[in-house]
Amino acid sequence: MFGLTAQKAREMGGEDWLSKLKEEFVLSLDNLELPDDNIDVFRFASLEDFSYDSLNVVRPDGSSKNADEANSTNLSKLNGLLDQFFTVFIKDGLCEIPSDLLSSVTIRSLQKTGERLAVEIGDISTTSKDAFGSLHNSFFSDALVISIAENVKIERPIAIVNIVSANESLTCPRVVIKVGKFSNAKVIVVHLSNEVKGLTLPVVDIDLFEGSKLNYCEAQLLENSLDSVSYSQVFCQKETKFEGVLLSLGAKHSRQRFDINLDGDYSFARLMAISKGFGKQFKDLRTKQDHLGPGSESSMVSSTVVSDDAESVTTGLIKMRKGAVKSRANQINRNLLLSKNSKAESIPNLDIEENDVRCDHASSVGPVDPLQRHYLESRGVKPDKAVELIERGFELSVLDVAEENEIKETAMKLLETFRSDVYV
Repeated sequence: MFGLTAQKAREMGGEDWLSKLKEEFVLSLDNLELPDDNIDVFRFASLEDFSYDSLNVVRPDGSSKNADEANSTNLSKLNGLLDQFFTVFIKDGLCEIPSDLLSSVTIRSLQKTGERLAVEIGDISTTSKDAFGSLHNSFFSDALVISIAENVKIERPIAIVNIVSANESLTCPRVVIKVGKFSNAKVIVVHLSNEVKGLTLPVVDIDLFEGSKLNYCEAQLLENSLDSVSYSQVFCQKETKFEGVLLSLGAKHSRQRFDINLDGDYSFARLMAISKGFGKQFKDLRTKQDHLGPGSESSMVSSTVVSDDAESVTTGLIKMRKGAVKSRANQINRNLLLSKNSKAESIPNLDIEENDVRCDHASSVGPVDPLQRHYLESRGVKPDKAVELIERGFELSVLDVAEENEIKETAMKLLETFRSDVYV
């Protein structure tokens, strides 16, 4: 697949314990094929556009990296936006640990800490849901692990800035976030890049232990020359609370999979997703709300705007497992078409194994409401400006239910800055 063979994975080198950790997936590489877009989880995925015969890979020591330093990232766009955050950087999948650390927060990297940290990362097979997951598990060189102690409230939010600068390369950044019992934290993950070609496969693993709370934002702001297939998963134990914002504004082909596993009793999760596609971009969002704990509750609302020749597909699954009594879940997906050639698909799914539960889902696809446009234009708003105002209101309405103002405001600033200055 893409010329990324088992031999190429072994040539990366690295410590023996890391090679053993990945060996199961490396062995499968020579027979790995692109997923069939006829199966549900890849329906409408346009995978025929993926044609990588020879990608460079970044080795654990950072060598074999074709970095394009001449083209600066959009990092300068973040100036002022993350001033209040404690920031950690990942560059081409390799972590940079800051010298100053936050109280009650431990920040480590797999490369610098060694084999004992691999045990804390856990079973990496949980992220191997498809061929892309197997690729990541075969070629990742490092992992950033952020552990928050028990019974603390981290006042200063944490930002993880992942930068792709290696041209014509495969990059596999990996982040693990662990929030201790009865603790409270705020984390944002931002994906940026130079104007380089290649494929990036980010993975974010989040564990919320009993009684903890996490406010989270993940923003995909890559350049339009890159393809991105990301996978994020959250595990919620008893009486935990997760509130997340997911943004997708960049990348030529962007596939985001976000799984929420409500394993604990009375756990709660809310995900708000905003995606914008233009030109010939393809936006692919797959979400899963997986309920096991009784009395658990989840909500997912997403808004997608596509213009020009852009396409999007949003697939949401609500799964109620046996034993998830008195649980509730809902999902809403809205799609706005700004041109005749833009396309959007919305695919809600329910899989219910328990009787005493409540599930709701709704979806819509359509153009700008002519009555809204007429109302604005009749009050002196120019036609183009009227469409822009309707579009912004459509996107930002997703955030109306957000409870954490700091994360909400940061997401809004990122949306406005990168949409207006970079991607439109």
